Amino acid sequence: MPRSLIFFMHLSVLLLAGCMVGPDPKAPVLPELDAGFAGAASGGNSPAVDVRWWERLGDPVLNGVVEEAVGGNFDLAIAIERIKEARALRGEARAALFPALTGRTDYTDIGISETQNAAVNPIVAFGGPIPNRVESWTTGLDASWEVDVFGGTRRRAQAARFREEAATERANGVRLSLVADVVDAYYTLAGLRGQRGRIRENVERQRTTTELVSRLHREGLRSELDLRRAKAQLAATQAVEPPVTASITAQLRRLSLLLGCKPGSVEAMAPGFRGFPARLPVAAAGLPADLVMRRPDLREAERNLAAATSDIGVATAAFYPRFILLGSPQLTSGSSADLFNANSLSWRAGPRVEWSLFRGGANKAVLAAANSKERQVMLGFEKSVLNAVGEVESNLATLQAETLRLHFLETSVSETRASVDLSAKLYREGLEDLVTVLLEQQRLIATQLEEVSSRTSLVAAWIRLHKSLGGGWDR
Repeated sequence: MPRSLIFFMHLSVLLLAGCMVGPDPKAPVLPELDAGFAGAASGGNSPAVDVRWWERLGDPVLNGVVEEAVGGNFDLAIAIERIKEARALRGEARAALFPALTGRTDYTDIGISETQNAAVNPIVAFGGPIPNRVESWTTGLDASWEVDVFGGTRRRAQAARFREEAATERANGVRLSLVADVVDAYYTLAGLRGQRGRIRENVERQRTTTELVSRLHREGLRSELDLRRAKAQLAATQAVEPPVTASITAQLRRLSLLLGCKPGSVEAMAPGFRGFPARLPVAAAGLPADLVMRRPDLREAERNLAAATSDIGVATAAFYPRFILLGSPQLTSGSSADLFNANSLSWRAGPRVEWSLFRGGANKAVLAAANSKERQVMLGFEKSVLNAVGEVESNLATLQAETLRLHFLETSVSETRASVDLSAKLYREGLEDLVTVLLEQQRLIATQLEEVSSRTSLVAAWIRLHKSLGGGWDR
């Protein structure tokens, strides 16, 4: 049996029994967390994830807008391409585990100087003088395989796999942010349209008041001052609408960018958009530690940490020898006519061992950098976990506060509307002055706009809560 084959068999046994140097990736230790989120409802069970959380709002139009955004958004398309890039890089890293085979063909024409030839001409080689010109035709294969005894190549492939998984989680995070932004823009638009509706409602009310004052003024029953006051307030209320209309246009442009389509497409869809949901479904927060399994950004950070740990193994393997099997069968001839003759066959085969014995401390530096990188990623992971918990608790507090605020504003709007109607009745009967009527109307529009703004903020807080939780969860 050829010695090279015996060596190959020994190395194969060594590979099968070999280990991967460096630490194995493992789940990170979470920072110390409280038993539950501050402000969350009691109960510590981990609810199941509902990735289509926006559908719980019961708006099929919104569902269609979200689906269109997921299919056309540029940022999400870029994130998906990055997954494909990471997958290709993983394939490149895995390819190093297999033998490499390269084909080659070359032709060489060598001319020897006449003075050199004259000096050696008396020497007869194979019955004749040395020629002035030599041709060489060669074709063959170069095969090589690094036997990954200490696991450096496997660690590199492992790190590439973790980075592919991190890219997938990054795309999931982009998708979650995209959906949250689309839902937020949808209901921000609903709030602005609601405000515009309240403004127009009050414009009509104040126009009626102005017409009444104008008629009474013509009859000599009211002063010119009352008429001017009524006209001034009507104009002031009309002036509130243009900025709101501009904000509506801005939200339509925002939606068009999120959907990856022309502004005209969204404007054509907008008349079919619905208003606020009748009620907001309750989301269970679960436990703080659950966020690591739920939030794409934390899962991405955990995968990046695993990749950084694998990189330590790659750096560690540089301290150990590399075992490479080489083989080069080839056909070599002095003429093209004899190139494929059986007698033109030659080969070279055997093992090679490479060991980096001295690099001026470069290997130690690379290992130290890999260890430092892992600690950086770990610290970043811990920071992200704490930030995530803080986001959830802040959004819970905002949601609760906005719910209470909206309740009081709804009561205020109801009472102010009754006050406006009563003051208008008393004015027509001559029992109240115009200033009181105008003040009540002013209070009504301010309160109504505040109520719509609070409703918009409430839905926005609900959206941010689901985003910070990494999705939606049912009790």
